[in-house]
Amino acid sequence: MSKAVLCIKTYCALLAAYAPICLASTTFDIRFIQDQDTSNLLGFALNPMTGNMVLTSLSYGGQSNVWILSPIGALLHSTRAPFDTGPYGNLASISFGAGNSFYAYAIKYDGVHYDQIERSVVHFDAGGDVALSSFNAANYGVDGDGMTYDPANGTLLISSFGGAVDEVSLTGTLMRTWNLSYRVYDVAIDPMNGNLFALRDEGRLIDEYVRNADGTTILQNTYSLGGGSYFNVEFDRTSRALYAQSNIAITVFGRDELVPIPAVPLPPTAWMLTVGLVALVPAIHRKQPVKAGVFTAARSA
Repeated sequence: MSKAVLCIKTYCALLAAYAPICLASTTFDIRFIQDQDTSNLLGFALNPMTGNMVLTSLSYGGQSNVWILSPIGALLHSTRAPFDTGPYGNLASISFGAGNSFYAYAIKYDGVHYDQIERSVVHFDAGGDVALSSFNAANYGVDGDGMTYDPANGTLLISSFGGAVDEVSLTGTLMRTWNLSYRVYDVAIDPMNGNLFALRDEGRLIDEYVRNADGTTILQNTYSLGGGSYFNVEFDRTSRALYAQSNIAITVFGRDELVPIPAVPLPPTAWMLTVGLVALVPAIHRKQPVKAGVFTAARSA
């Protein structure tokens, strides 16, 4: 087979791999939260008891930084969480535990040089109105980029841009650390098999890992999220649907819609084509946040 034909075959295989083959059935528009002078949305979680969606944000001047949406995207409640993060602090990432309450990675800044002066994991009630407990998280997560609850072990997994994923108890004791080789935006646990899902820093690909007790991981699959750019991911613990949140929308992928990207061996002459394709395809395939037959988040009456 000629090198030219091999390159063309490689191109076709990669095109199939990176195309948005897992088309989500539901998207919720959340831009109305940004319209309320709220800065970037940073955390997202699903309440396993009610199905409500919870978002947290970086907000200045005392605005709300916790937002509760119904399962169909209607705004039910917003509040400023009663935990001091200073005027420029944030609730960076969140996850519900076993019951009707959630944990948030809270970062406090000095307000002058924007240096972090305190990092905590705070346990809130379901509405974010009451802080139930907290522990110092200075040694975990660094920036609190991702956090998820592990139902099987009753622990929290906290990820960082550096690629470390720390497993800690609900009182802050380090259990073990998994080291991934890249920057991680967020992590999620498949409720069926306990596998770890890590969202890569470009927000378009997500890796599935089998975790070993000794702190090592085995890459099982890589999935494309179809050209969107997401910051947070979370599994529905009942349906196994994967929720992916960007700054403007929440997109829902059925678990069976996540199709693994096949591994494609590349000949030496095809590497330039591959680099160009990976850069081009996300610009071509962009998921629109709102379309026909899709729920649009709105304020409840």
